[in-house]
Amino acid sequence: MRKKKGGVRVYREKGKKLIDLVSDYTVIDIEATSRNPLEAQIIELAALRVRSGKVVEQYETLVSPGIAIPQEIVKLTGITDEMVKSAPHLSSALRTYLSFVGNDVVIGHNITTYDTTIIYDKALSELNASFTNDMLDTLDIARHSTLVCENYKLETLSSALGIVNKQAHRALSDCYAEYEVYEKLRPLYDKTKISQHNKASGRKKNKFSDSTISLKMLYSMLTSLDTNDEFSMYYWDDLMSVKEFIDEHGELAGNYPYDDVKNITDKINETAIYSTEALSNMISSLISFSDPVYSKEIVEGNISLVGKKVVLTGEFSRSSKDSISAELTQLGAEIKSGVSGKTDILIVGSLGSQDWVCGSYGGKVKKAMELKAKGSDILVIGENDFFKRIGDKNE
Repeated sequence: MRKKKGGVRVYREKGKKLIDLVSDYTVIDIEATSRNPLEAQIIELAALRVRSGKVVEQYETLVSPGIAIPQEIVKLTGITDEMVKSAPHLSSALRTYLSFVGNDVVIGHNITTYDTTIIYDKALSELNASFTNDMLDTLDIARHSTLVCENYKLETLSSALGIVNKQAHRALSDCYAEYEVYEKLRPLYDKTKISQHNKASGRKKNKFSDSTISLKMLYSMLTSLDTNDEFSMYYWDDLMSVKEFIDEHGELAGNYPYDDVKNITDKINETAIYSTEALSNMISSLISFSDPVYSKEIVEGNISLVGKKVVLTGEFSRSSKDSISAELTQLGAEIKSGVSGKTDILIVGSLGSQDWVCGSYGGKVKKAMELKAKGSDILVIGENDFFKRIGDKNE
């Protein structure tokens, strides 16, 4: 999205995001002075032309950005002001670059929100040209593959797939890493598509529904966020990745934590420039939704159990659920097996459960959080905090 004079917003007319994989394409990657695409100046361009899955030609060039390169970027990329001093200016470099790319489908990591946005804007401002190539993003392909990773950053995917990126954060080296990631993900991505087809045709039933799988993906994205990243310029990338996912999965509305996350991502103005502190605060809020039990609610004072409907979930370090149920019953609680609108307290065991769909919580916590969003007063509390609040001397 771009902002024209007079405050009227128009959408970038970029190419389509493809679903079907291709064998002929060009991998693209850029290095720039900021991770916010609206303020970034290009300092390096690289591309790999691929035919039938094999690299046949490459292109790379440094670019003079016309400004001093921030020290954070120098530390990340190793590209200094001295290195770009005699490099071609953007208009010349970009004209050659776009000629090399041609009309190919472009592939890269997080190119949908970052690389193609910058190239689109610079092509328009510098050359009065359009950049409308269709695209495939390895970030999306990884999310829809059978590969299990802690997160979907290029470094993490490369490590999981046995790929060595000898000069990370240099455009050409990243291009080769992205090329290998794409080629190694292709069969994994195809398996995912086959399993979805089997489900649709009734030949095979998936363990999880489509919405549950999407919520697991969202949970994985939230848990991979980090406000202690050495390079704070990644904060913008992380936020835009979450925002894009939320915008594409409106069918999850009403499911925790979709609505809470959307309330934050809807406030992100793609034409604004945020301070590192502001970005960090937004990311911290998003991270909190990945663990609703221990990051959301602080309970003050003692809790009375007389007449309260209580549900237990997860495994408890204190003792078995049966023992805890008996103990709480003696204190006046009414133990229930499932969460409903009549539930007063949901106690979450500190040992969790291997059956929970999302690592930090399961279906009962999810339902409780959704009821709270509708106005329920249900208390969701961790095991240790709960026993402190009822005055247990062992806590």
